[in-house]
Amino acid sequence: MRKGAVTERVRILRRRKNASELKPDSDIDIMILVDLAEQEILERGRMLSQVTFEYDFEFDLAIMPIVKNIDHFNKWRCSYPFYYNVKIEGVELYAA
Repeated sequence: MRKGAVTERVRILRRRKNASELKPDSDIDIMILVDLAEQEILERGRMLSQVTFEYDFEFDLAIMPIVKNIDHFNKWRCSYPFYYNVKIEGVELYAA
């Protein structure tokens, strides 16, 4: 990120349909909430995807980084089921 771009929060969530279905090979979703415009997020997406792909391949993981504007996330967190699950079930790794 460029100087002045701020990562506000990072939350991690293991994807599953219900608690009994959590398996060691479950996807790991990492929600990265930033104070950037959507266009800037899209422009940086390839770099993040490449880093994640290399890590997934090296460690046999399925990590899905999801970068969203924090205002967008806060607006829709109760309406979008995935956002709601991230907020309720996700573990916060970082908060500014």
